[in-house]
Amino acid sequence: MDRIDLIALKMYAALDPKEGRRHVKDLVEIGPIREELLHGIQWIGSLPSSPAFKQSLHRLLEGFDAADLYTA
Repeated sequence: MDRIDLIALKMYAALDPKEGRRHVKDLVEIGPIREELLHGIQWIGSLPSSPAFKQSLHRLLEGFDAADLYTA
């Protein structure tokens, strides 16, 4: 698995309400750049999701100062 796909998977896993914290920590340590976050947004956006899930993704991106990349 390459870095960009790892980041996308970590972003998705970070949205898990029970286990997400450890994945957020991993993302912080990885230090994704905006282009990598955008790739994750595009992949996650291709999956069916609820409004609450989309809101969680937006909050996750706020933590990386990248919320402007996502418009639900």
